[in-house]
Amino acid sequence: MATMNSTYPADLKEWYAVYTRSRHEEKVYTMLKNKDFEVFLPKAETWSRRKDRRKKIWIPLFPGYIFVQSQLDNYSYHDILKTVGVVRIIGIKGHPTPIPEEEIVSLKLIVNSGQPVFPHDYIKTGDRVTVIDGPLEGAVGTILRAKSKKDKLVVSIPLLQRSIAVEMHEWAVKKISS
Repeated sequence: MATMNSTYPADLKEWYAVYTRSRHEEKVYTMLKNKDFEVFLPKAETWSRRKDRRKKIWIPLFPGYIFVQSQLDNYSYHDILKTVGVVRIIGIKGHPTPIPEEEIVSLKLIVNSGQPVFPHDYIKTGDRVTVIDGPLEGAVGTILRAKSKKDKLVVSIPLLQRSIAVEMHEWAVKKISS
């Protein structure tokens, strides 16, 4: 079990991702809130299909994860981990890793904007993708980030050692599972 470094200033609070048991996000959110932690559970509105009806429900944008702001000293670290439904605090090599403040601020702005929000595959430069919308639907290629507002989809023919590129919106492509 990882222990926390006590070299943090007493007033430094950072955001951490907490991994929860399946479908325990709301319960963990409530319990940590009751322990006076600053907690954030981003949700999206979606339609739920029942046998006889459809209704709108709110679901977590990141199933299995909530965000907690804490100075993460030994006491708060163990207090979070002892919360029913918490599996672990996400980190690198067993040490909790803070999430940059601007990422949480951006998430909050987007979620609170009133705009439709939905989960999207995590796509990075070099990923193989397929186009799912527009006139190029069905095309397969590699995503290439450019400095422009659009990404470039590159389709290569290795035998000829040639490629072509077309600008695409990221929302129009889907990552191909490897």
